[in-house]
Amino acid sequence: MTLLKKIFYAGIEPQQLQTEKRKIFILNIWNFTALVVQIPYIIVALTFLTIYDAMLNVNFALVAAVCYCIAYWKKYKLAYAVIIGAYPILLASILWRFGEGKNILMLFPVLGLSISLFFDDIKSIVLWSIYVIAWAFIASYVKLPFFLIEQTGLTAQIFGTLNLLLSVVLGVIFVSVLNQENIRFERDIVQQNQLLQAQKEEIEVQNSTLQESYEIIQNKNQTIADSILYAQRIQRSILPLEETIQKHLPENFILFKPRDIVSGDFYYFEQKNDKLILATIDCTGHGVPGALMTMLAAENLNEIIQNKEITAPDKILNELHKNIRKTLKQAETDNRDGMDMTLITIDHENKKVQYAGAKNSLIYIQNNELQVIKADKNPIGGEQREEERLFTKHEISINLPTTFYLFSDGFQDQFGGEQNKKFGIARMKELFLQIHTLPLPTQQARLNKTFEQWREQAGEKQIDDVLVVGIRL
Repeated sequence: MTLLKKIFYAGIEPQQLQTEKRKIFILNIWNFTALVVQIPYIIVALTFLTIYDAMLNVNFALVAAVCYCIAYWKKYKLAYAVIIGAYPILLASILWRFGEGKNILMLFPVLGLSISLFFDDIKSIVLWSIYVIAWAFIASYVKLPFFLIEQTGLTAQIFGTLNLLLSVVLGVIFVSVLNQENIRFERDIVQQNQLLQAQKEEIEVQNSTLQESYEIIQNKNQTIADSILYAQRIQRSILPLEETIQKHLPENFILFKPRDIVSGDFYYFEQKNDKLILATIDCTGHGVPGALMTMLAAENLNEIIQNKEITAPDKILNELHKNIRKTLKQAETDNRDGMDMTLITIDHENKKVQYAGAKNSLIYIQNNELQVIKADKNPIGGEQREEERLFTKHEISINLPTTFYLFSDGFQDQFGGEQNKKFGIARMKELFLQIHTLPLPTQQARLNKTFEQWREQAGEKQIDDVLVVGIRL
């Protein structure tokens, strides 16, 4: 039985569907049975008839063997095609050879019913039935006298007995094997159904767990979002009122585009002793960490300017650097947070502007000429290797109409354009020159439009907080 099992299950893959396994199983039984059956027919043909008659049975055997090998090599469709195409022709050849006989004609419906097991749809079964009937009709009504042989009584008796015995034996074998296969098939279906049910229950448990986790995450996300929105309101409260800036600097614009809800960039404005202090500050990081640094920077600037009454830009930066390092204990720890900034002090009485910068330069335009005052290379806060960090003060006369631009690095560092490159400081200078004569609100709109077009051209997201402040004196 082990050998027969190997023969019957040859070419079947574990991952195949049960229906496909069943068809291959039946195909193997068919071919094996047909091959075995032909042996006694070949012996009888050689003993009582001629070599031509033996050749007919040899052809049957060859078709069965070839079909079995093709199925073993997993070319199932080709195996079905061989058996479907060849067997009606072989049966017709037998009928032509031995003449009409009910025992031969009966094989056509047997063949038709048996091979119909290989088809999955009604259309294929109908076409197959028409094909078998056509060959049965041709074999019955097309006479080939030169191909006929008259059977003797002994020959007819031998073939009749063989047909009867083989029909009974093959029927018993076929039914027995199919019955066993049906039992196994049903057992496999039950096992698969049990497995599917277990998997379904496991998936339902996982879905329930995922739903609970999703709801927890949603609630946490909502809580975090609410907290960040509240932090945004707090951060907005430290920014100077637009009305206050407008009162002292009527010609101004502020392009402020946080990357996240809260920002690591902010702008500062204060009036002290008839002087106006304006600054743009870019703190370490963005989002919530950057926003915490902005609170720290704003508090220290208020302390330095309002309480200590320091208005010189270089001294403000010197003092702010010391305070940040002290507050964050940077001399004792590895904390390296800090900020870059541009700060100007406007002295209307003496018609001059003083500037000091920590890594962020100042651009101004007079007489249609653009000037850049470079900032010191060190930031506010962070690592300090020198004994004392001092910032440089620069003075600009404003006897002539002058437009000043203070900005962080978010605009110039934005990727975009056709080649997906940074916008760059060179393009910013060119843009400032193009727009500096326009009304300040119009300049803000042009800058915002240019930024968005540059970013969207490459499909890029905003990578940093953006802050650009412009004033005309």
